[in-house]
Amino acid sequence: MLEDKIVKLDTYLDSWFRNEHGNNAIRVLIPETWVIYGKKNDEYSITAKKVRHNGAVKAQFDGSDNLSLEDIMEFAIQVIMNNIENESKKNLFQVKLKELADIFDANQLAMLENLVFKFEKPKKEKKTKGDIEEEKIEEVPEEIETEEEIEGKVLAAINESKKKSVKK
Repeated sequence: MLEDKIVKLDTYLDSWFRNEHGNNAIRVLIPETWVIYGKKNDEYSITAKKVRHNGAVKAQFDGSDNLSLEDIMEFAIQVIMNNIENESKKNLFQVKLKELADIFDANQLAMLENLVFKFEKPKKEKKTKGDIEEEKIEEVPEEIETEEEIEGKVLAAINESKKKSVKK
């Protein structure tokens, strides 16, 4: 329902309108660092671009002529949720990187050589259809860090920690 999408977009929604081609479009307020992207398939397309409007950074999503305003809003919600998750992951990574650096500072090499990472899988919760649809990622933004980039950061933190322990 359109009203539900408006509520989900909450403070992000700036405006909805018909673009210069007469198609539905929306603008949402976003942080400048967020990644926006579009979607194209056999049935429709959504183009996305960052625009500066009245001094604020906004993402504009334009739908093809057969796409409803509700569909465009749903896609914008997915883009926003992906960016929020990516920001949370980056923040968590920084916290865990600091914890790892502290572990390396506090322990001898012999202990660190036995360091093992174990992950517990979260307990499964029953998901509703709405939850599952929200979790679907149609396209992955280009600016997500690769495993190699993360591994490089971890190795850099380890090397930095080793330098600090040598100085002690």
